[in-house]
Amino acid sequence: MKDLKEIWKIGSLVKDQNNDGVPDASNVSIQLTEDVKAIGLIDFAARIGFETTAISFDFFNQENTCDWLISFEKSEEETACVVKPEGLLFVYKNEGELNRLLQYMAHHWPSDFPTSDPVIKLSYQSGEFSVFTGTEVFPLSVPKDTTAKKEYLHIQSLSDFWNGIGFLNVDEASPFNETNVSFEFLQPCSNELLQEACYLAARIGMMSTSLHFPLTDRKELSGITFQFDGEEEGIFFDPESQILQFKGNQAVGYFARATHFSEGGSYLSWEKEKVIQPVIDEEPMLHLTWEDQGEKERVLELCQLQASMWQEEDQLDIEIFLSEPKDVRQEVNQQLKSLFPKCRSVKVRSAFKPAYCWIEEDIVPLLKDEEIGKIVIECIEDSLPGLELPIRWIQELYPIDLLLERELNISAEDVEFTLVENSQSTYSFIAYNSSGEVLLEERLTVPVAEYEYVEKGKKVYPTTGQLKISRLGKTLFEEILMTDRERFYQYYQQEVLELLYSKIERKEEGQGFTMPLFDRIEVSVTMSEEEKKLDLDEERISSMEALHEDVYFNTLDFFMQKGEEEKGKGFTAPGGVHPYMRAVKHAKPFAEIIAYPWKPRVKEKWVTEQITFSQYGQPAFALVKEIHSGKTATIPITLPVQKKSVSNFHIREWYPSVSYRGKKLQVLEVTAEINEEFYSPLKLTAYKPTIFIEAGHHANEVSSTPAILQLITEFMSEKKEILQKVNLVVLPIANPDGLALHQRMAADNPEWKHHAARYNAVGLEHRNVLYQDTEFGEADVIPAIMKKWAPDVIIDDHGIPSHEWVQPFAGYNSPPRFPVSYWMPNALIYGIGRELQGEAGALHVENLQTIIKSVQNKLAGTDIEEKNKYWMKRYKKYGHQWLPEVFPLENHENLIFYTWKTEPSPASTSAVARYPEWVAADIISEAADETVYGEVLQDCIRGHQLFDLAIMETMIQHPQEIKHVVTEEKREVYRDRPIQLNEVE
Repeated sequence: MKDLKEIWKIGSLVKDQNNDGVPDASNVSIQLTEDVKAIGLIDFAARIGFETTAISFDFFNQENTCDWLISFEKSEEETACVVKPEGLLFVYKNEGELNRLLQYMAHHWPSDFPTSDPVIKLSYQSGEFSVFTGTEVFPLSVPKDTTAKKEYLHIQSLSDFWNGIGFLNVDEASPFNETNVSFEFLQPCSNELLQEACYLAARIGMMSTSLHFPLTDRKELSGITFQFDGEEEGIFFDPESQILQFKGNQAVGYFARATHFSEGGSYLSWEKEKVIQPVIDEEPMLHLTWEDQGEKERVLELCQLQASMWQEEDQLDIEIFLSEPKDVRQEVNQQLKSLFPKCRSVKVRSAFKPAYCWIEEDIVPLLKDEEIGKIVIECIEDSLPGLELPIRWIQELYPIDLLLERELNISAEDVEFTLVENSQSTYSFIAYNSSGEVLLEERLTVPVAEYEYVEKGKKVYPTTGQLKISRLGKTLFEEILMTDRERFYQYYQQEVLELLYSKIERKEEGQGFTMPLFDRIEVSVTMSEEEKKLDLDEERISSMEALHEDVYFNTLDFFMQKGEEEKGKGFTAPGGVHPYMRAVKHAKPFAEIIAYPWKPRVKEKWVTEQITFSQYGQPAFALVKEIHSGKTATIPITLPVQKKSVSNFHIREWYPSVSYRGKKLQVLEVTAEINEEFYSPLKLTAYKPTIFIEAGHHANEVSSTPAILQLITEFMSEKKEILQKVNLVVLPIANPDGLALHQRMAADNPEWKHHAARYNAVGLEHRNVLYQDTEFGEADVIPAIMKKWAPDVIIDDHGIPSHEWVQPFAGYNSPPRFPVSYWMPNALIYGIGRELQGEAGALHVENLQTIIKSVQNKLAGTDIEEKNKYWMKRYKKYGHQWLPEVFPLENHENLIFYTWKTEPSPASTSAVARYPEWVAADIISEAADETVYGEVLQDCIRGHQLFDLAIMETMIQHPQEIKHVVTEEKREVYRDRPIQLNEVE
């Protein structure tokens, strides 16, 4: 038997189609006859919408298949709602009493009364309400409305409605959407108009987590008034009175069904077309070329001069350091033997990673047939007053132990490094047999040059070229020879950067950040340099990749220094720095440098004030206004009125913004199956926890995007149970302009790290300008997601270098701007969590510890854990054991998880710091994925997936308690936040 007390529960007027415990559709068909004009039905429809998370406009469709039928019947005796086998029958004496009954049932029903028996009738007689159970009658009290008028969000235009985020635009994100609207009819309400108004009210109710009642007959207490008047079709909004006026039934129907263009509809699409980005002026502000003789030619010329002096000498030893590929150095070796026919030995060594190449080329062949017990490599401790670390000479050996393991049948663990303070040589290589006897001892002294770093007062000491001629241990001639890379880099640092800075005309501040000084500088360089993959993990020898990194990061540091000199604070994002490097054997050194000026874009913001309709009831013209200038325009509406967005899938696409270069930014909303036309993200997140995962933020970190897309595919098949308990929102490619740049760079050098492609088109870390009004649409997406979905947990999937990060002109280590070193990988995947400080952070700290434990357990016993163990051991050997502050570790068994202490702040770009009252955790994952492929890419993808799944599983251990609160003026639905995460059971 149907029970009137239960009508607002799942299975009655609303239903759960996908069995996830969340109401997601109406379950009613309303038979509305021509003689029923009760506007109280608008309140009832609003309640139907309020009780569900999704809805279609079909409950007036007589063919609608549902479990509950609502019908109306005129009565001379009473006004009541009666339970029938098929549903509800409203009998009424007059429309006034029917309105009152519908308003009461929309807001105050069910009431508290002392019976558990089914209620079969609710009666309204002489201003009093009573319920009937069949055997008993209970009078009901009517709460008095003591609502005091309050201020609500002031709406400025039609653009603030159905804006792609929700109903009514808001300034700051919140998990609550309190709606206060009223419906006022200045003309008799026709049957058709009433139906359209009910659909509008149902959709507004669905979008609200807090809804004021009644919606009818209460204009003086509403925030927005919907006014219905006249036959001439049109929609008009008056910001002064906050009245949205509809003229004609078609206008109401159009507005009720409007879907923003970012969600696949056409509403406000004319605003998008009105904002036309200006064409970028491609006239360069700087265009230079540079070419040089080449170090090979220079050293041969010098050798020819010296040969005239020493070629008759015997027992000569000639040692040269060149930054050239191995086979080019071998060619030089043969030429020197011809120039010095009586020489005892000729060694043409690499000037880039010289010790590694020395061991590989000279020492390994000497030990091929030996039984080796241990190898000790003594490295001088670097004490030069530069940016280099004390272990710099150990770093330049990396990964020599793996090479020796492969070539000499010795374990990498039996290759030891020691630091010595004073030595005549840079390296001593000592090989021992299993008895501890010395098999071989060799030494190498590496030449270095001294240069000023781009930041004044700092020096660097990169390895350099050299010609040294000696006889029986006595030096006859020695001269440092600048490599091609040195000569170019000095030209770039001393001339190009200074000239570029002098060309900059505009240096103005944005809202809390420095505007770009130039659009981009493209630095294209070709040289004859070593480019070799080592087949040891992902390692390679690539001096041109090192030059790429130096040009990129050192340019940033140059402008940071200039900003500090000029303004007391640095230019943090001067513009795009795009190095295009090519290693071509025997190529003559050549470079072309082109810089383009920064052209600030006027970010016009057009809003819609009116929509007028044709005589056929179709939207015809939109009156729009630019809010900064006040200029107006009338735009024909030529797109389809509305593209139906009903989907039988779990995924809906949303395009809340475009990048600086105009590429669409896609958001995927992944939920349990939604079969209705409209849905409410905020209402969904009121019923279920919601997780937001950002991928592809730094475009050279390549595994996060395929990881999350593959994970979504799994959710569609074997992991559907996850979506029964959690909503997933994904930004799969957060930086499409950076992705395009990375693809362009990877075309020449497919396996480089390409850090120059990590930021957006003009070199901006757009996370730094979140929640600010800028030209950079990439920064608008996360604030929009926070408004639309109010996620509980945020994960930002990132990456680190998969192989050595070398910058010879910045101290060899990774950039000095970083307080810790990223010179080598420390894990296949690790985590970072923001640990909220203060009293508000107690639960957040507990949540973070739960996440750490859950990720650790998820990885336990997998090949990912084994790879993490491997990299942790490597990281300790080469870095942490020597300089633990520079190479830090926060170990949780076999998982590295760093915690960042974070203070709450409403101005923060961190979600947990900005919204500590409702965000439960804010996490970063880091996989060793910077431009990787094949099996390594798959490992990183799987690492990200396990990491993300572990966190999602902590969110769904216990069902959320949904709270329904009724006050005299409104209804609310919510759950307590922030949620407490629980370890997987």
